[in-house]
Amino acid sequence: GASCSGKTTLARLFTKILPNSWIFHQDDFFKWSKIPIDPTTNLPNWDCSDAIDFTKFIKTLRHVDQTGSLPDSFKSKERLNTRNDTQIEAQLKSLIKQLSNRITSSINNLTDWKFILVDGFLLYWDMQVVKELDIKLFVQADFTTLKKRREERAGYVTVDGYWTDPPNYFDTMV
Repeated sequence: GASCSGKTTLARLFTKILPNSWIFHQDDFFKWSKIPIDPTTNLPNWDCSDAIDFTKFIKTLRHVDQTGSLPDSFKSKERLNTRNDTQIEAQLKSLIKQLSNRITSSINNLTDWKFILVDGFLLYWDMQVVKELDIKLFVQADFTTLKKRREERAGYVTVDGYWTDPPNYFDTMV
């Protein structure tokens, strides 16, 4: 789904429901020092496919598929970003517990299972990525909601520090 459609929030909720689960974020694969510059706005374009290192992403995704874990050298920056989903999680606590119990009682040998949730706004852009995904979900939201959420977002932790969208970034870039 689009930026700010609720993908990460949904993935985080799934980790509360599915045992032995964790999230693998596409946002950890930005070409940090090579973000393309938009020729019209002269701003870094974090929201285009050229901003993602798909080669490294696919290589890591295949490692995860084969081993059930991330490479030892991998460090996620996503956990450092500000979260706004704790209130939603609190509101859904009863439903989360109910669904988790249902999953636990439905699947035999659950301890043998690993659920790896792949979170990203350009997952369906590269067909090699699409082929690696067992179950696919697409999260939708209307333009007004997306814009509001993106403009309310504090920013993102990057290798170089912190990125905050400049004024009108959503309208011109996203």
